[in-house]
Amino acid sequence: SSRVYVGGAVNPRALLGARVHNNFVGCLRKVEFSADTLRLNLIDLARTGSKLIQVAGRVDYQCPSGDPQDPVTFTTRESYLLLPPWDVSKQGMLSFKFRTNEPNGLIILNTVVRLPRPDFFAVELLNGHIYIHMDLGSGAVKVRASRRRVDDGVWHELSLRRNGRDGKVGVDGQWNDFRTPGDSTQLELDSPMYVGGIGPPYADVVIPPAIWTATLRQGFVGCLRDLVLSGKPVDIAAYARQQDSGAIKPSCHVVANQCGGAVSPCQNGGQCTEGWNRPLCDCSATLFTGPTCGRESATLAFNGSQHMAIWIGGTLGTRTQTEELVIRFKTSRPAGLLLLTSAESSSSDRLEIGLVAGRVRANVRLGEREKNLLAGQGVLNDNNWHTVRFSRRASNLRLQVDGAAPVRGMLCMYQQHHYFALN
Repeated sequence: SSRVYVGGAVNPRALLGARVHNNFVGCLRKVEFSADTLRLNLIDLARTGSKLIQVAGRVDYQCPSGDPQDPVTFTTRESYLLLPPWDVSKQGMLSFKFRTNEPNGLIILNTVVRLPRPDFFAVELLNGHIYIHMDLGSGAVKVRASRRRVDDGVWHELSLRRNGRDGKVGVDGQWNDFRTPGDSTQLELDSPMYVGGIGPPYADVVIPPAIWTATLRQGFVGCLRDLVLSGKPVDIAAYARQQDSGAIKPSCHVVANQCGGAVSPCQNGGQCTEGWNRPLCDCSATLFTGPTCGRESATLAFNGSQHMAIWIGGTLGTRTQTEELVIRFKTSRPAGLLLLTSAESSSSDRLEIGLVAGRVRANVRLGEREKNLLAGQGVLNDNNWHTVRFSRRASNLRLQVDGAAPVRGMLCMYQQHHYFALN
């Protein structure tokens, strides 16, 4: 025979000569096949993704030791847990289940303390899809693990297997292969593993620029359970109790219809969208701020001879691939500088937003490449409040004024120049 079936088949009744017509349910250990001089460890071959083995369905490479772990709910973008570093130098496995209806959030980040070694591993939810990031020290890889959106409010499972530079990642049993670039085969992580986020804005954490949700401080809001690292279950509910985080709740309950009541939870004209057990209030088109747009925003008045400078430095992460900016202004003058970034280093990177002939112009320079975007219907120097939204994702730019259709553009450049230097 040229095939060996382990555990059953898609249709066990169709197996020639089989007298048992049910697939096996349980755990197997040390499955070896020997014939003449041939000796195969079938479990190891399957775990490492050998082309000799075809795996059907979702197979867990550990034997559960008890009941599923209790889930926890991360209720804010600032909530997070600290776990020991993932010991996964040469090979390892990771899996967990998650549930949310929010499209963006950092789920796991593990980096290094011993800079400048660049090793890191991360899992993030971005635009409704799960991505994994990995750098063994000789180049990073970013892999989309999900084939369809997973911000649908139901449970999904992510699984990852890695051996050296080769790996497989899948969501709900649908797998994708990947390989890290360069020559390095070991993943050396020595910092704590952040789960659910990295804390409040301006937390002193070194962030790899490729992890956009970390750069934007978008922590995961939703439920997490059954975290397994290299075959060892991790009781994240126990970590939540030990670290006494009031923003991480036990269990996973759903409170629907946050925005559908007679009175909107978003005050002063804020726009409400459904989050995970919370309303998401967009206050950008109002004069207010805060979680429910209940706090009046600070206002500055300039007479043409004044300015304000903000220094962003230290370890806050001054090389980025993504930015988001919202400005509200009103003026009677047709021209004026709203915002300009610069670097004290030799970098020529620049972001400038200003009024030109009554319209908003965004000028972006990365390396040797430069792009201008113009937005605004009619004349904006009418002494009424206007809202400017600018965002960048690598080379993709977006500029919007008030509720008009956004203006989009692209900087054509090599991948290594997608970073924006700001210090």
